[in-house]
Amino acid sequence: MKKIKLFVFVLLISYSSAYSQFNKGSVLLGADLSFSTQTSTNGSNENKSSGFYISPTVAVATRLNTFWGGSLSYSHSKNESVPNNEQTNNFYGASIFCRKYKQVLGKVYAFVQGGINGGVGKFENNSGPDFYSESDNFNLGLNIIPGISVNVTKKVYIEAGINNIASVNYSHSKTSSYNFGNTQKGKSSGFGFSSSVGSFTDNLYFGFRFIIPRG
Repeated sequence: MKKIKLFVFVLLISYSSAYSQFNKGSVLLGADLSFSTQTSTNGSNENKSSGFYISPTVAVATRLNTFWGGSLSYSHSKNESVPNNEQTNNFYGASIFCRKYKQVLGKVYAFVQGGINGGVGKFENNSGPDFYSESDNFNLGLNIIPGISVNVTKKVYIEAGINNIASVNYSHSKTSSYNFGNTQKGKSSGFGFSSSVGSFTDNLYFGFRFIIPRG
């Protein structure tokens, strides 16, 4: 009986230590993807909307359980209202982040990720030959993302997190419009702070990551 207890104890210790840390040199890979399309009608009016988002991510463990990395992103959306309105939005982004893992139990980990993100985008609104407007946008921000990660295979981790539980942002935009022969130009800029405290469900995300261990 004592031998069985000792065997179970050693097995549990081995199980825990096998998943207890990410050594220096381990590589984290991932990608965020989304796509949507919708068509609706109201009498003779028809509205079509579509969009997609892609963001590949890569990071390397620079020390035990700590990853430094970055990501690129691109999003596109289009909204058409028949007979004479079309809106398009394109955004290019990039980020640098640090992610720290802490083993909670067995294959379950908690993590906190902090990063700097920025990007540029262009919004266009075309309502026929007599009205057109466009806006060039720039955003820069800091954000914090906490979450939980679960190891499901040797290299695959399913995770859930809360986007932008706290973030500080700077935005700048330039606009121009053509309206029945009149051209107008303008610009705006400002700082902002936001927090998802109290609205976790609106900012909750699910995804997966590949972690290639070293050592």
